[in-house]
Amino acid sequence: MQLSKIQNPFKQFMKSCGHDVSHVPDSSMDTLFGMSDFFEWSEDQHNNLPILHVISLDGFASDVIFNTWQENAFDQILIPAFIADNPNAIVLFENSAEGHCDKDIFEFIHQVTRHYALSNVFYGNSCVNISDIFKTFAYDTYDVLYTRNYKEDTMLQLDISSNYEFNNNKKYLFNCLNNAPRPHRTLLLGAILNKNLHNNILSSPDVPFEEVVTNAIQYFTNMDDIKTCTTYLEKLHDVYPLVYDDRDADVVHMKSVGDTEGLFDCDIQIITESSIGKELFFTEKVFKPILMKQPFIIFGPHRIYQHLNEMGYKTYNHLFDNIELYDGETNVLQKIDILIDNLEVLSIKKDNSAIWDNIISLNKEIAEHNFDVFHKNAEFILNNIRVDLDSWLKVYPEFDKIFQKG
Repeated sequence: MQLSKIQNPFKQFMKSCGHDVSHVPDSSMDTLFGMSDFFEWSEDQHNNLPILHVISLDGFASDVIFNTWQENAFDQILIPAFIADNPNAIVLFENSAEGHCDKDIFEFIHQVTRHYALSNVFYGNSCVNISDIFKTFAYDTYDVLYTRNYKEDTMLQLDISSNYEFNNNKKYLFNCLNNAPRPHRTLLLGAILNKNLHNNILSSPDVPFEEVVTNAIQYFTNMDDIKTCTTYLEKLHDVYPLVYDDRDADVVHMKSVGDTEGLFDCDIQIITESSIGKELFFTEKVFKPILMKQPFIIFGPHRIYQHLNEMGYKTYNHLFDNIELYDGETNVLQKIDILIDNLEVLSIKKDNSAIWDNIISLNKEIAEHNFDVFHKNAEFILNNIRVDLDSWLKVYPEFDKIFQKG
C-alpha cells in the first residue's frame, strides 16, 4: 500500500475557519509514518489505487474541532476531491498526540465520513483502551485504533545533566508541578493545602483563578462533591498562583527537565497526568522520572499502574497501603483522598530513619529496574521501526487493521 504525500487538509480547513494553526502538523510526512523510510510515498493524487491518506488532527481539543466543523462544514472544504472521489482511498485521522476521546471527536469523524461518503476510515489516538470506549457508542461508519504514542523513543533527546541521589536527607517529601488548568490537578493542589502538606514543592496553572474555578465546578453534578471541590478551591485561592517551574521551549518539547535542583531535592515526584478518567493513556510525564531515576506516584487514569506493570515497569507499590484500590478508583475526589492519606502516612514514616532507609532501598532498586526497562524498550522500538512493515507492526500492532485493507 502506498501513502500519500499531501499537505494536511485539516490544517488548511482550520486556518480557513479563522484558527491559529501554527501548532498543527504540516503534512502526512509529519506523522509517525514519517519516522520510517521504507514506506512508499506517492504524490499522484489522481488514481483509484488503494492509498492511505494520513490526516493529523493534532493541535486542537475535540470540542473545538467539532464546533468548528458544525459551523463551517458547508462553507469550507475539509476532504479534498481527490480523496473523496477515490473509492479505494483509506483515510486515517491520526491524533496520536492526544489521548482524550469523547462524543465530540467520535461524532466529528462520523459526520465527516458521512458528509464526504468515505468508505474506509479510521481514527487513532494514544488512548490504550480507545476500542473499548468506542464500543460504548453506536458508530459503524469507521473504526478506531491505538496509535501507541508517547513511547520510549520519544524521550531519547531529553537532556538530564544531574543525577538523582538516594538518601534520607531530602528537604521535601514530594513535588507536585502543574501547568495546564485541568480540574483534577487543581483539586489535588487544594487537597494538599487542605491537609497542611504545603511544605513541599508545588506549582499551579498560571491562568485567571476564575477559569480554574469554572473548570473545576463543571466537573461535578453531585452537590456533596461540589461542596468538597469548593473547600479545596478556597484553600488554593489564598496562595494562587503558585509558580515554581519555568517551562521553556526545551521543557515543552521534551529536551530538558527544566530546573532540576529543586526537583531532585524531593523523595517523590507526583505526576499529575493529563487524564484522570477511564481513558487509559499517559504522556512523557511518566518517562521523565524514570529517566531521572526518581521515585514517583501517578495521579492519572484508571488502571495506569496495571498498564505500566504490563509494559515491564515497576510502580513503587510500597508507597501505598493498597495500590489496587487506588489504581482502580474512578471517582476523582475519592482517588485524591486515597493519595492524600498515603502522603500523610509517608510523611510520618519519613521521621523514622530506619523505616525510611528501607523505603529508599526499595526506591533505588525499582528506579534502576525501570531505567533498564526503558532503554530495552527504546532499543526494541528503534530496531524495528525502520526495517520493514512487518517489523514496524511489532511496534504499532493495531495499524495492521489498515494494512489489511490495502
